[in-house]
Amino acid sequence: MKKHFILMGAATAMLATALTSCGGGVREIIPQMPELTTIEALEAKYSATNRLKIDLWTGFGQAMSSALEGVLEDFEREYPYIEVNHEQKSGYDNLHSGIMNSIYTSSYPNVAVGYPDHFADYISSNIQYTLDDFVNSEEYGIDLSDYYDQYMTENKTLLYKDDAKKDPYIMGIPFNKSTEVMVYNKTFFDAFNLTPPETWDEAVTLGKEIISIVKGTSAKLTKEEDKVNHFGTNWEYTYNANGESKTVVFDFNSVEESDFYPLSYDSQANFFITIVKQFGGKYTEMGENIKKGYMVFKNDAKVIEALNYVKSMNTEHVLGIPSTWDETSYCSNPFKMIKSVMTISSSAGVANNIPSGNKFEVGIAPIPYKTADKKFVISQGTNLAIFKSDADHALGSWLLIRFMTGGVEYAYKELNEETGEYEPVMDSLGNVIMDNANVNFAIDSGYLPVTKKGEQSDRYQTYIASEELGSASDKAKIAVQKIASNVYVNNENPSETWDKFVDAAFIGSSSIRSEVEKIIPFMITGASGKIYSAEDAINFVYSRLPAYVKK
Repeated sequence: MKKHFILMGAATAMLATALTSCGGGVREIIPQMPELTTIEALEAKYSATNRLKIDLWTGFGQAMSSALEGVLEDFEREYPYIEVNHEQKSGYDNLHSGIMNSIYTSSYPNVAVGYPDHFADYISSNIQYTLDDFVNSEEYGIDLSDYYDQYMTENKTLLYKDDAKKDPYIMGIPFNKSTEVMVYNKTFFDAFNLTPPETWDEAVTLGKEIISIVKGTSAKLTKEEDKVNHFGTNWEYTYNANGESKTVVFDFNSVEESDFYPLSYDSQANFFITIVKQFGGKYTEMGENIKKGYMVFKNDAKVIEALNYVKSMNTEHVLGIPSTWDETSYCSNPFKMIKSVMTISSSAGVANNIPSGNKFEVGIAPIPYKTADKKFVISQGTNLAIFKSDADHALGSWLLIRFMTGGVEYAYKELNEETGEYEPVMDSLGNVIMDNANVNFAIDSGYLPVTKKGEQSDRYQTYIASEELGSASDKAKIAVQKIASNVYVNNENPSETWDKFVDAAFIGSSSIRSEVEKIIPFMITGASGKIYSAEDAINFVYSRLPAYVKK
């Protein structure tokens, strides 16, 4: 965390210089776009033996990079005169700092993934192109209405063409998107006929009931041998499942009563931001432009109410966080050890909650909400941006972004072993089967499609209907996709659709997020021997970031 602050401090200092040199005008920090070229011109200039080289930087790990590899292979097959050089930067902070450091030598990539707060830095450094001309091109544009509004919003709230902020520039296109879901111990829930909670109040009631079950005091337990405290034991439990007797074993051998919290939550930054929003509180707001933004969660009664509610859940032994079990970032290990039976996790990371050896089966549900009119769940993941270059590289970069995000479909091809060539595959009616790179990436990576066409495609819908196939990890990923496709985005009943929100992005917004990540842990497990009140924890954050306090 300390390293992160140093990087942001250096970046901010450099950006201040850049902004001063621009005279402070936001529209003046947009780099001059070269005169756009055409696909025909690229095809005439480059070939399979003289390829246009596009540098793509990501912060992906090995699993994500493997999923991306197939997308890039398909792209180069469609555009044999373009070569994509993918460079992994081992984490998004490293990616961000790598790009910021490369500005001095103009060695930044042509394309990069990034978060909106990172884009704010790149825009202010005068290296990131607006994408409006590409999007609206008659030759190679995209249908922006096909991209989910929740994902496009963050790419259209960074720069505006007018002072009234009604006419935004398009600064990025969504690529890999995730959200949060509840992972629960389905074996435990099935055995005791439990239902995942919909609201936080239900979570508290259910959590208390789960504790009484394990302690042997629940009315659900009818056999005398079950009416004992099961912490520290190997509990063999028999119940009636659809008219048949079924026996399961719960390994509580290494679980002490003091270590058991039925519900847990991974990301403490997301937890703070989400529950504050669900309770009607405020978090941050942008100033006149991306150069300035503010924290607005101090002296907000709704924020205090939300934080005290979280504290009470922990006091009642219902809720644990990573530091409860001396974990640094995640609750997946305690969950797999049955120190909790519900955990809120990134939709892209559910596989980390799968226990080894089929210890128990997992289920997936939406996260709890406070009230039905405030069903907020955070939207995360990166977008794709284009950086300053010449006309050829700019268009080549755009063709890559359009392809990766599902803005264009292409013929599905298979290798003809006789000719050694990839050839289009036909369906039973003789029509060419079309493919979508973003859907392929979503299926392989566990992230979500970013377009309606992709999400509603036959291939994707067939995939999320195949929950009985594959490993436990595959089943969990499919269940996540079903929640995202059928619950968070409810096409049959739009009034039930959740609000997948994003935060205002401005220079320094990532620093605020890093600091608020401490608030709930300070209140639950403390820091330097002190347990903080909600007010004290908020005051601590404000003292750390005086530049973002509204005067």
